[in-house]
Amino acid sequence: LLGDVEEIDLANRTITSRLMAMETVLPFDSLIVAAGAQQNYFGNDHFATYAPGMKTIDDALELRGRIMGAFEAAEVTTDPAERTRRLTFVVVGGGPTGVELAGQIAELARRTLPGAFRTIDPAECKVMLLDGAPFVLTPMGENLGHKAQRRLEKMGVEVYPNSVVTNVDYMGIVVKDKLTGEERRVDCACKVWSAGVAASPLGKMIADQCEGTEVDRAGRVVVEPDLSVKGHPNAVVVGDMMSVPNVPGVAQGANQGATP
Repeated sequence: LLGDVEEIDLANRTITSRLMAMETVLPFDSLIVAAGAQQNYFGNDHFATYAPGMKTIDDALELRGRIMGAFEAAEVTTDPAERTRRLTFVVVGGGPTGVELAGQIAELARRTLPGAFRTIDPAECKVMLLDGAPFVLTPMGENLGHKAQRRLEKMGVEVYPNSVVTNVDYMGIVVKDKLTGEERRVDCACKVWSAGVAASPLGKMIADQCEGTEVDRAGRVVVEPDLSVKGHPNAVVVGDMMSVPNVPGVAQGANQGATP
């Protein structure tokens, strides 16, 4: 299938795609939709300039460059305030991605980089994890969430629950406490956004054609136990586009969805 999908017609079992000026209509017997998801900035897409997400290999390379670049810039600056800003890393979003990334930055600073610089000690960096929920890893339950937070804090990560980011710019971020309503500014060079995902628009296109089928708040299709969409057993939604009750949106669930 070439080009961008413009329409999926489940009733007539056809897919319409467009590549430049060429339109293609392709019939199908069985359909597997795995168009994935993208970063969700909840209406603040301009945050992406200063706080990139991590959904593609290009995103990962960009983040690697920003993280290593922050340490390198801290090494050469002579301004103490700027050095502190460069050595402050903020991860927004306490889901599986944010928790793992915050832990990896802390391990990088304390286990991998010591001895690599002359004027700074990477282990003195500050790693902050912000999340709007009362605890991290919310989909996995309060017990595991609190255990994960204690483990992160033991690694040196500062965890701030009930914290919502209201603004992001080159120099730092503005954070609002959900409980008190107070805002404070955090000066930081490296910001990473892992606060949520938005499924491909194809999910809503499919759900609108299936009576009784809905999408969740992230745009994922609520599927049947066999991952098919209601009323269309020949159409299956998998990966980051599917929503299965009590199954968090992590790689393990997506991998098991591909198992016959």
